[in-house]
Amino acid sequence: MNLHIFNDEKFFDPFVSKLEQLNLTTNNKFIVRRGGQFKYIKRVDLVSSTLDSNQFSTQVGDIGSYDKVFLHAFNNDLKRWVLRNKFNELNWMIWGSELYESKSVSYPLFEPATQTLKEDTQNIEDLVKDALRKVKNYILNIQSQKAYKKIDNILTWITPEYKFAVQNIEGLSAQHKYFLYGFDTDIETLSKLFSIHEKMPQIADNKLKCILGNSGAITNNHVDALHKLSGIYFEEILIPVSYGHHKYVSRLKAKIKENYFFLNIKYMESFVKFKEYVEMFYEYPIFINNSLRPLGMGNIWLALLTGKIVFMNSKNFMFQYMKDLDLEVYDIDDIQNIDKYASTINREKNKKIVLNYLSTEKIERIYLDIFG
Repeated sequence: MNLHIFNDEKFFDPFVSKLEQLNLTTNNKFIVRRGGQFKYIKRVDLVSSTLDSNQFSTQVGDIGSYDKVFLHAFNNDLKRWVLRNKFNELNWMIWGSELYESKSVSYPLFEPATQTLKEDTQNIEDLVKDALRKVKNYILNIQSQKAYKKIDNILTWITPEYKFAVQNIEGLSAQHKYFLYGFDTDIETLSKLFSIHEKMPQIADNKLKCILGNSGAITNNHVDALHKLSGIYFEEILIPVSYGHHKYVSRLKAKIKENYFFLNIKYMESFVKFKEYVEMFYEYPIFINNSLRPLGMGNIWLALLTGKIVFMNSKNFMFQYMKDLDLEVYDIDDIQNIDKYASTINREKNKKIVLNYLSTEKIERIYLDIFG
């Protein structure tokens, strides 16, 4: 029997559905770390509790009875829980923020304008909370090495991410297992829904439309991206903010209203079902990701699958990783050359690479191997 500990996140439902398709649910138990109603998870037939409660301990039972334990994200409260328990095999699925925004590593996250915006967003209450958090983290970091030493495997599809983790986190010497969550819908089914042969709009057409970022997370570096885009006329720039940091989103909107009022910017503020999101996503021929760390990779895969031009920040190691996969992605600093890229991009090649990389057969083989 395997144990999975999840946050209330949108990855949960498709993950469980895939296990159900492969008849693996009887060998896998799920606990969602949240009291009360779920925000993103739709399943109501699964138990949930807070991590340090008696209910959690009762629901989990004997840790030693599980062949494998999977931590879907490895936050500080889970480190404390890991320190208190012994495991036959402990696995960490990296989600992102718990690695790159951790005090255990030093990773550049913000471009200049976003760094300033971050500092402007903080109030006295935030500064006090941050100071208290630093004290708690200092105390925790003393024992974090012991928690990291208990990790047997890191699960991620991004090889450079695994290397970054083991090279920068003291005490971590886990092995690498290839894993990715996949989409709500199999990639082959998705690819049949959309044609990629429509003419890509040119700058002169005044009909360029793009999606900027994946969420209201500050690590999208929205303001810096808008500065880079401001020399090009876009009929519309759509910024998804349905989840993320509320204070940052509010400050971001104010900054855009103040400095980028001449751009036609719209916000996607409601969290929609995957099918609705895909249909909306298809209407925008350009996708822009200005993050310095892996972020919104599902959006990038979807963009490449549907024939979009993808611009990324070249300081993000994912930019070179995608290019090493022979995918045609472009540096956001070269966005002035968008007309040239629109006429030379091999969209069919991008689609073929994505279909191979995320094939249902490949993902199911991974699931059977890890969770069977």
